[in-house]
Parts: sequence; C-alpha cells; structure tokens
Amino acid sequence: MPDQHRELILQWRANADTNKVREWLKERGIDFMAMHSGLLICGNKELLNQHLQISLDDITPPARIPIPAALENDVTSIMLPSPRHIHA
Repeated sequence: MPDQHRELILQWRANADTNKVREWLKERGIDFMAMHSGLLICGNKELLNQHLQISLDDITPPARIPIPAALENDVTSIMLPSPRHIHA
C-alpha cells in the first residue's frame, strides 16, 4: 500500500487571521502543528487532495500547492517539501 500520510508547510501572510485558517482546517479534519511562521499541515493524502482540490500524487516535491480561495488573504504559500532522507 502506498504511503497515505502527507505533510505540507503553510506560511502566513503578514497580519493573517490565523484563527480563521485553523478553523478552516479543523472543519475539514486536517491536522496541523504550529510553526514559527506558519503551520505544518498533515493528514491522509485523500483528505488533503479533496480539500486542496489537487492530486498530491501528480506533484513532484518540492512544489507549491495552490492556496484555497478561502485562505488567500491569510496564507502566502503552501509547500509540499522534498522527502526527508535519513543519513547514517
């Protein structure tokens, strides 16, 4: 089974209504963790695909994800980062 978990990085705009964005994510069942200048968005790939209206399978990281219209005033970017590599 392919990996179903995805992590995205959301960056705030200056003067963002961060509570509005958090509520939008919560209402859609998307998990997040606070970061210094944004959020780490994480969750099931299909759930993220549905609410971001994009197929994460069709994107090669690192890549910018289109910002949903409801978040455009508060979010400057959403990024799919490159996969992490374990160094031994």
